[in-house]
Parts: sequence; C-alpha cells; structure tokens
Amino acid sequence: MSTNITRLFKNRKQANEAAAELKRQGFGERSIAVVAGRDPNAAEGTPEPSEASVAAALEEAGLSAKSAQAHAERVLKGAVAVTVRAPFGTAAAAQAAFAKYNGVDLGISDVAAASKTNVSTPFSSGFGWPVLSHHPAPFSALLNWPLLSEERTPKAKLLDDPTPFSNRMGWSVLSEDAAPFSKRWGWRLLCDRATPLSDRFDWKVLSDDATPLSNRFGWEVLSNKPPKAQLSPDATPFSKSLGMRVLSDE
Repeated sequence: MSTNITRLFKNRKQANEAAAELKRQGFGERSIAVVAGRDPNAAEGTPEPSEASVAAALEEAGLSAKSAQAHAERVLKGAVAVTVRAPFGTAAAAQAAFAKYNGVDLGISDVAAASKTNVSTPFSSGFGWPVLSHHPAPFSALLNWPLLSEERTPKAKLLDDPTPFSNRMGWSVLSEDAAPFSKRWGWRLLCDRATPLSDRFDWKVLSDDATPLSNRFGWEVLSNKPPKAQLSPDATPFSKSLGMRVLSDE
C-alpha cells in the first residue's frame, strides 16, 4: 500500500529542489508531481488556471478529492504543491526530503489511488521506476538464444519414456517393476489405481495429462522414445558403488 504525501512551497524554485531531493532519495520520476498555479513566464493573455483544473491535476497525481480541493485553494494563492507516491516503508524519507526545503503540511494524509500503470509491473509501478524492458523474452533477445516456442498455446509432445533421465544419462534402471519395493519384500499394494486419493474422496482429477507442466508452459518433453536401458545385473548396486559391506547374501 502507498501513501500520497503532499507539501506546499513558497515558490517553484523550492518546489523543484524538493522534487530533486525526492529523486535522490530513490523515488521515481513518475511517482512525483509538481502542481503550480499561473506561470509567471507565461505569455500575456494566457488564461489563469481555475481551481477545478488545479484540483483535477492533484487528483490525477493521486490525492483524494477533499485533499486536492484544499491544496488547490493554496496553489491559486501562489503556493506550489509537490506530491509523491510513497510505497510502504518510504514515507519517512519523503517527509525528510520535504522538511529539508521547508514544505508546509496541511495535515491531510492520502492513501494512494490504485496505479493506472501496467499491473504486469507492480514493483516498478509502486516505486515509480522505469520498466527495464517490455520485451516478452528479454534474456533470450539479449543473449540471442532461440525461443523454445513462439506460440501462445504451443502443442507440446507427450513424454512416453518412463525413465528419461536414465536414458538421457546412459544409466541402467534399477527395476522396470512398477512397485519394486512391495514386490521385493512381499508387501501388498495399498492401491493399484493411478489416483487413489482422488478416487477415495471423490475429488476431481486436476489433469489426466501425462505431462501437464510441459503442455501448460509449452516445454518440449525430454524424450518420446521407448526406453533402451537395461536392468542392472548387480543385486547390490548401491553397496558396490559406495564400497559398503553387504549385510547378507541371502
């Protein structure tokens, strides 16, 4: 949550110095607004700003209607308003920057209105920081990497290899049995269903897709080839690999 902090200054010079101090304190340019009345350097015949137009400019900067009206009255009398959208935890820094240039507080605190900027960049919007890039794939563009897919909803291939890592690394699979421990120790299977909890509590299965993440994000599956790995002929592969003594040869 952000708070709009607003102060009034005697002239444009003080107001601009306060705005520059806010930027030095880390506030983004887009989170700061300077609102003044008639420009003394304006050409002759330039119409005077109305109270409504000044209040509208302050509301656009994030002030509530009540606060904008109160500050607009002072602005039309010669003051210059500076307001900053201060994200949570930064209000003290903003107040210190204003105090350095003798800003006048009317005692009205405003919770900042919802940002009108792109919600896809919430941190940049909240702090008024410029977005580094609007490119949908900045790292790929920067490093000249090919994109995995340019489709919004690409069609990924299903992974039909039950041991993709073993096949990819050339490792032998320990067992092709679906329940090797139960079979090894003679234990009864608790359930031979693919979705036991969903079946037990009558829950809807989230997905019956074998590779939901790959299909969801358009990733290619590691392999769609039948496994070529062979069973390990060693009855105690881990013990042999780690040099541990076998407890029993039975």
